[in-house]
Amino acid sequence: PGEGPTWIGGLVVLKDDQGRERMFANYAKIKPPMSVYERGSVEFDPEKNEFVKRLVFGGEAGDEGEELTGHTFLHRDGDTEYVYYCTPFPLVRMPADPEKIIDAGNREVFTCLMPGKKPGESVLDRDAEGRPRYSWRKGGRSLNQSRQMELVKKGKMKPEEELIQLRDAATGKTVLGHGGSVYWNDFRKSWVMIAVEVGGTSFLGEVWFAEADAPLGPWVYARKIVTHDDYTFYNPKQHPVFDQEGGRLIYFEGTYASTFSGSKDPTPRYDYNQVMYQLDLADP
Repeated sequence: PGEGPTWIGGLVVLKDDQGRERMFANYAKIKPPMSVYERGSVEFDPEKNEFVKRLVFGGEAGDEGEELTGHTFLHRDGDTEYVYYCTPFPLVRMPADPEKIIDAGNREVFTCLMPGKKPGESVLDRDAEGRPRYSWRKGGRSLNQSRQMELVKKGKMKPEEELIQLRDAATGKTVLGHGGSVYWNDFRKSWVMIAVEVGGTSFLGEVWFAEADAPLGPWVYARKIVTHDDYTFYNPKQHPVFDQEGGRLIYFEGTYASTFSGSKDPTPRYDYNQVMYQLDLADP
């Protein structure tokens, strides 16, 4: 309930102590033109057949719930299983516990930024030799690709200190990731990312493949796998449930729309549709 549309992200299914499956997500309430006035957590009620509000996080830019969105995966780190939120890099996580996941205070970010700093007040945590100290921390904001680039531009960080170094494997050009998903792939024996780029021949239409040995990367070399010239294909997500031949063939979908694209020739009857692709991971 509430004025304006409700967006949800970060959907995940967890089992509670009784073995019941419960589905959680985080929501944002939107007012014109595209600003958020409330964020929080929701849980799906199968009897009501709708999501019900569990907790309100806030609504200001930089609040704790801002990055609890995107596509999720479950992964164990030490003795604890976590939900990782991909936007597209999995740098934010929450305990995979039905009681803890609704509390944004349990959110951890992988960063070298000192906790408690607001946007524009970023201070890097450095060791005695001056090297950035990256670690999982409660509180603070994740150091995503765009923020890294801002810090480099302001002279607060050197380019070689950036955690995310994603680039075109063929040309070395930086690829600025916007949204996507990350999942383990048995065929490649690696973590696979499918992500859309900001910019290129379209604002949000160029789709890239990358792989890494661990969820945190290093995410470096990427290969463009789909282009939508002057068209939008945003928020792509791989669906591992559809994998074939041990993960050799994977499937991903995205939202195909002329929105944001400036397209002068929209595809008839296809605006704002989902389109699915197959990718053969044995193809060099």
